[in-house]
Amino acid sequence: MPGRLPRQKTKATCKGFVLSGVQMPVKITYFGHSSFQLEAQGASVMIDPCNAQVIEGRQRLIPSALDTETVRGVDLVLVTHEHAGHFDSQAIKRIVERTNATVVGPVQAIGKLDINPRLMMQIKAGQEFSARGVRVKVAKAVHPQSQCPVGYIVQMGGLSVYHAGDTYNYTGIEANSATVALLPIGGTYTMDDNDAASVCRLAKFKYAIPMHYGTHDNLEQGADEFVRRLGETTKPVVLKPGQAANINPQ
Repeated sequence: MPGRLPRQKTKATCKGFVLSGVQMPVKITYFGHSSFQLEAQGASVMIDPCNAQVIEGRQRLIPSALDTETVRGVDLVLVTHEHAGHFDSQAIKRIVERTNATVVGPVQAIGKLDINPRLMMQIKAGQEFSARGVRVKVAKAVHPQSQCPVGYIVQMGGLSVYHAGDTYNYTGIEANSATVALLPIGGTYTMDDNDAASVCRLAKFKYAIPMHYGTHDNLEQGADEFVRRLGETTKPVVLKPGQAANINPQ
């Protein structure tokens, strides 16, 4: 792993809620679109951080909840692909300036960053690596509009979290086993709510958090239909931008 990984904890800035009524070890914060932060045992991982209020010429319906001026203590930034809304070079650069985080992603995306090369790690689907108690597997994604789509399975605090990135449903996607799945449901160049619910039934995730919906006028739909289709195997956790869920690995 290139670069130095900081040891300070991330400052909590969002109000969250607790599942099952007790404080739990892994905090998942949603910033909007496909942006998340995972925190456990002093480690912090951000995935697709983006605070641009206009994405590919479209105004966000709800502003991003990510404030790069208050972020601190981030260890890893994971980028799923090069598209706007997922790869925000200015937001990533500011996070790295404040935290000395290592940025992980396909070369077609992170190769565009103006940061210290020692703080970049190029990856491809199928690779695995570990850093500061966090284990990451790079998952396959099927998104023909991208040169280099991937997802990630992050293991931290005894919990596994699958961020699917931008992907359609594909044969074998259920092999991305995890306790929590962060799944696109918008249907614009990704799975829709029906496909995402079908993946949950196949993979038997314990929790599913929808993403990539309600962002702008080309992704206006809500999460109600996804929740309705989900069934009983997987518990839906619907977060608004700025909300967080604390989830127990048990």
